[in-house]
Formats: sequence, structure tokens, C-alpha cells
Amino acid sequence: MRQRLPESSRRCPGLDIETIRVDGRRHRGRSTRIKGRSMSDKEKAKERIEILKGLREEHKESVERTQAYLKEQQAIRKQLRQAMKGGPKTIPEIAEAAQLPSLKVLWHVMSMKKYDLVREMGMEAEYYQYQLAKEVEK
Repeated sequence: MRQRLPESSRRCPGLDIETIRVDGRRHRGRSTRIKGRSMSDKEKAKERIEILKGLREEHKESVERTQAYLKEQQAIRKQLRQAMKGGPKTIPEIAEAAQLPSLKVLWHVMSMKKYDLVREMGMEAEYYQYQLAKEVEK
């Protein structure tokens, strides 16, 4: 016995016209593909490129803002890597060497630790010491 889902229970009303079995699964013999000529890989790639170009133009301001933010973050990470050379250092030592606020340094060092770019090397007084992972491996 075949039956269709009620219009209200479909994810996208009007689009899902395929019949559903009583147990809720789709019939294997039916294809969900659109009948007709399918696009080649080149045509799909061109269409994807055009869509992306349109999105970049549509969201130009947010793309530029995001790129500027990313550039700033990369510059800060570079400063931190320079400050961390030469052995393990605490957050206040790194902040002083990089001339950045401790809170910003802590945030970046923790994110670098998350991706194994920095490792904890011990403690000095009440602060953990951090060192670049590349220097630890040497």
C-alpha cells in the first residue's frame, strides 16, 4: 500500500513528490534525480564560480571586514611566535615581549595550544609556561 506524506509534514512543501511506503522509507526503484540532460563537470564548475562571485559581491563589506580581521590575527600570532622564541615563557612575559595586552595574549596562546602549536612546559610561580611546539620537538 502506497501513500504520500501529508503536505504539512514535508520538509519543503511542494518539492517532495515521491511516494513513501507505509514504513516511511522511499521506494528503491524510484529516482530522486531530475529527469533530462545532466550538467557536465565543467558546466557545474562554471556555475559554482558564478554563484561564488555573486555572493562575494553581495557580501563585499563583510568579506573585507573578515579578511582584515584575519590579517590582524595573523600579525598578532607572528608577534607571539617571535616573543616565544628562546624557551618557555609565561603569559605576562610573552605579553611584555610582544607589547600586547595579557588578555589578548592569553586568548591567542590558548587557541594555539588547542591546535598543538604551543605546549605547556611547567609552572613558574602561579603561571604556566608555554613554548612553541616546534622548539619542544628539537
